[in-house]
Amino acid sequence: FFSNISCTIMGKRKTKGWGKGSKGDPKKQKTDTWDQDRDCAAKTWRDPSYTNALFEKYYFQNTTIVPDTDFDRFLAACRQPLPASFRISEQRSDVARYLVQQIKVFWTERLRTLAQQQCSDSTDEQKAVADQELEKQRQPKEEERIVPPKPIAWYPQPDLAWTVTMPRYVLRKAPLLKEFNHMLVSEHLLGGLVRQEEVSMIPPAVLDVQADSTVLDLCAAPGSKTIQLMEMLVAAARRAGQPVGGCVVANDVSFKRAEVLVTQTQKVSELLANLIIVNHDARNFPRLESEGGTHLGYDRILCDVMCSGDGTLRKAPDKWDSWFPREAASLHRMQVQVLERAMYLCNIGGRIVYSTCSMNPLEDEAVLIECLKRGQGCFELLDVSASLPGLKRMEGVCSWRVMAKDGEFYASWDALPRADQQAILPSCFPPPSASDEDQAALKGLHIERAMRILPHLQDTGGFFVAVIKKLAAWNPSAGKQQHPPPELKTNPKEELGPAPSTSSNSDNASPTSSASPVPTKAETASVEKTVDASSNKLTDNFIPIEGTIAKQLQDQLQLSPDFPLGLLHRREKNTAMYKKKLFWIADKSSQWLKCMSRRGKFQVVNAGVRVFEEVTIKSKADHWRLAHEGISIILPYLPRHRVVPISMADIVALMKAQDCKLPLDGLDAPTRDAVTELNLHGAGACVLHCAGASPALSHGLHLSGYSCGAYLMLYLNKVDRANVLYRMGVPTDAQAQGGSNPQTEE
Repeated sequence: FFSNISCTIMGKRKTKGWGKGSKGDPKKQKTDTWDQDRDCAAKTWRDPSYTNALFEKYYFQNTTIVPDTDFDRFLAACRQPLPASFRISEQRSDVARYLVQQIKVFWTERLRTLAQQQCSDSTDEQKAVADQELEKQRQPKEEERIVPPKPIAWYPQPDLAWTVTMPRYVLRKAPLLKEFNHMLVSEHLLGGLVRQEEVSMIPPAVLDVQADSTVLDLCAAPGSKTIQLMEMLVAAARRAGQPVGGCVVANDVSFKRAEVLVTQTQKVSELLANLIIVNHDARNFPRLESEGGTHLGYDRILCDVMCSGDGTLRKAPDKWDSWFPREAASLHRMQVQVLERAMYLCNIGGRIVYSTCSMNPLEDEAVLIECLKRGQGCFELLDVSASLPGLKRMEGVCSWRVMAKDGEFYASWDALPRADQQAILPSCFPPPSASDEDQAALKGLHIERAMRILPHLQDTGGFFVAVIKKLAAWNPSAGKQQHPPPELKTNPKEELGPAPSTSSNSDNASPTSSASPVPTKAETASVEKTVDASSNKLTDNFIPIEGTIAKQLQDQLQLSPDFPLGLLHRREKNTAMYKKKLFWIADKSSQWLKCMSRRGKFQVVNAGVRVFEEVTIKSKADHWRLAHEGISIILPYLPRHRVVPISMADIVALMKAQDCKLPLDGLDAPTRDAVTELNLHGAGACVLHCAGASPALSHGLHLSGYSCGAYLMLYLNKVDRANVLYRMGVPTDAQAQGGSNPQTEE
């Protein structure tokens, strides 16, 4: 499902056009199978020829990863379509309760009934079937059978996470399935639910976010995990009965992917006050310091690093043709750098989650072992199996086989062909375990506490997760590493503070050490491609608003005296893009933004939630309206007369009117009277409140309005209007005519 909206493949798979958006060679870009044509999708998913001899040989020989007895099931699962899955967002409790009820009761029962009708074998029905094609439809193939959605059993709140095992093309066949798919797409665009792969929900679930946690998502785009982290932060505060005292800093190396992150997170606008989105290379993510020079670390860090992505075979079948042995090895160095930087930035007692959508130990256990060895006993792997008891997983392993470019296995780095020794690092091989001392050191790392999820275990994608706790202060430059990976800077002039590796003397390098050998020119060029060339785009800092703007807001909107004007910010540069927008940034996020501003050229892409926007009306300059996404924040501080009760009929009329504008005499009497009272106190911005607009909105519907005296205006873009109408149960013109869904025009 979600075949009509733009979706992003989970994970950061390395492709030739990575970080370059749509500018790469289209023939070499990975296919987004969610957007494939229906007939092509059906043919693709049922094509039994998905095969890769090297892939099958690699995992067949690595019996510690896939046991012999499970290999056939493993391979069969990799060739099946991936079930769709989604989470219900907790940003609005009334909407969440409604969606849980709808999916758990209404849709599950209706689809179960439809499935029973589909599988019916009554004699009367058989006699009624005259057409051979109808007979085929009455007895569908196994993969086309209608299956009701089911909750994800291992998720901490099962009612909020669901999976749909039907392929996407099946969701378009029966009218009832089209209606179900329409509901999912609309609620996704409204922020009621988040389309997210099931295994992608695991890393935030084991990060243990608290109400006052400062969270860093180092490789955040496209944003489903970031949204989950924000929800967990707010949920923890609600459980504790206290305001949110933490914040989430979401980072991505690509500016374009960071912009995608901004777009995705806007759907959960009520959570944005605690979010900062930045654009930096995760390997050299800048360290922050307070005014007194104290190091500011993070309590929780999520490292969902770029990987080869062979765990995504089920939803990205093009991976079958592109998988090759050295791809994982080529990313190993970068993954070590990112995790090592996270270990450096983490607070003592903090928690780091390292995850990949790869099943390859070169990207998983090999990275963990190398970083833990460099950590010199300051870190430990945590056993979190009890926190997700329903999740089926395999333990981390300490032995595996390494395949070179020629498709052969090699026992050590020394045995590799010279051409492979530059691409495959010594740390890609299993650690030595010949002596008792080696075995004791390896046992002390507790690699078995890591989790590998294989596709056949629970009908999911492949994934790897490890949880690390920081036990003591760690100085990465104190280690005896040689030939550390080169540190690349997003801005060459930027000073990034202490790096997580030491300078070294290349003359003293040992080829069999766990250190990283000097990269070749080809490797260096490949690494440099991951640094976003668009980092010079406008990403100036946020600053508190001036007194003149604060006075305008107070005079025009009559905000309550306890309104925290200090939380309102604007962009530092007075550009046409930003000068008309004000952002509400929570206290903790505001403090971190100040530190980022002192740090220098910190690439801040977005922060907080937009709450006010300047409007220009004839003879009335510098007037402010409420931004739709910030209404829930500003509403408690507005005077009563600026909250205009409005009927459902008037809301619908405004949405369908030209320019969303109606004269007062075109409104119902109660709405007209409320607008007239508003005009007596001064026309301008208001909140249009429609009580009982929908069973999904028990708290009521709140929209941004503006009174011009003789007219009432509604500020809501076309896509949001169509989706709000859907949630109100009002069909749009396109739906009535059987056209395309208007809410997918975005």
